[in-house]
Amino acid sequence: MRIAVVDANIFIDLIRLKMLDHFFEIGLEIQTTDFVFGQLNEFQQDQIKTKIADRLIQVNSLSQAEIGATKKVVIL
Repeated sequence: MRIAVVDANIFIDLIRLKMLDHFFEIGLEIQTTDFVFGQLNEFQQDQIKTKIADRLIQVNSLSQAEIGATKKVVIL
């Protein structure tokens, strides 16, 4: 299953709660955008970069047209 993280607060909270490693242990394909990554501070980006290097997360770039066509999905 593929999960798209579309809000930087998800990563911020996971890092703050020291749960980032656990998040990546659930065995899902995690993706986000360069826009979300850019909203993180340097420390947070460094945490995510290690996951990128380990191929646990993929950071995608979206064009303006793709951003405009994207619908937010909330999973509760």
